[in-house]
Amino acid sequence: MLRKLYTAITALLICSMILPCFMMTHAAAEVQEENISIDMRKADIRDVLSAIAINMGKNIIFTGEPVSISFSIQDVKPKTALDYLLNTAGLDYIEDGSTIIVGSRDTLNKDFYSRLSLTKFVLKYIESDIISAQIDALGIPVKKFVLNSNKHVVFVQGLP
Repeated sequence: MLRKLYTAITALLICSMILPCFMMTHAAAEVQEENISIDMRKADIRDVLSAIAINMGKNIIFTGEPVSISFSIQDVKPKTALDYLLNTAGLDYIEDGSTIIVGSRDTLNKDFYSRLSLTKFVLKYIESDIISAQIDALGIPVKKFVLNSNKHVVFVQGLP
């Protein structure tokens, strides 16, 4: 009887030690998904990027020169805040795992060309030469590859 009591108490103690670990892991995962609000005036862009990086749980490498920027956004996902900040500053980014490389489009194209997204589009209702002409007409800054052997496939490489 006493042995069963010790076994039950031991099992309860082990469960009470393990359960908080699962609760902390779940809470940490939720922090990354929460909306953020940022209001910075005449701040170094690297400081604003750092604040966003912490909330995204990622590392950010900034390839440009430090500039002062005013940025305010309320109740959005960290990724949305990053997109708005970079659009405001005329910058772009490449995401590589847990690292985001931020810089001008020219710098990213020149220095990080191998990390640019290459996507294959299989076309059903339009041929690749027509879509290629439309991309040119719209001025979308991507590189496209059209195969003469298959008119229903186009490869596009560029920044997100």
